Amino acid sequence: MCGHVGMAGNLTGNTDKALKQLLIVDTLRGLDSTGIAAVNRHNQDVVVVKQVGNPFELFDMKAFDKALKRQNMVIIGHNRFSTVGNSTRANAHPFDFPGLVGAHNGTLNNKWEFEDGNSFNVDSQALFNHIDKNGVQKAINIAKGAWALVWWDKIEMRINFLRNKERSLYLCESKDGKQIFWASEGWMLSAVLGRNDIQHIVTGK
Repeated sequence: MCGHVGMAGNLTGNTDKALKQLLIVDTLRGLDSTGIAAVNRHNQDVVVVKQVGNPFELFDMKAFDKALKRQNMVIIGHNRFSTVGNSTRANAHPFDFPGLVGAHNGTLNNKWEFEDGNSFNVDSQALFNHIDKNGVQKAINIAKGAWALVWWDKIEMRINFLRNKERSLYLCESKDGKQIFWASEGWMLSAVLGRNDIQHIVTGK
């Protein structure tokens, strides 16, 4: 079991603080590695920072501070519980490809069926490689198992969410409509956003 957290929109110092707290509470879903992908609002440049271990190991990295200090429009966060592949920085989410960067919660049972699937240690990485090369529909037609996916499309410049019935993903938006937030468990959003005085409305699961 892994966990998604993240946010998009008019991100501020307060939402950055909420992101760090979301990553901390999300350790209940995985302690093996932590990572983020941050998308700059001006040029859509993507920075990925990942580390083995809990979020505090990530927070100690200068690259993490640098990523948050940019003016970001999207931050995809992930806490990993290693099910397929060892606990290494390379195997941590999010995974960065030429056309997308994304994170996955779940386990796939047929990694070898994806394009070049056997060349990847992690089923999630094989899935995103297939999406990048062949499109999401062809990848999902093949995928067997459980998935909740969050990815940034670098070509169309938009955030995407997709899940099957085996995994949950909760979304909400700020009451002023300037930000959206997501997490694998709804209570995480309620607790952390409330703690930071971010008034919000649940929009979907």
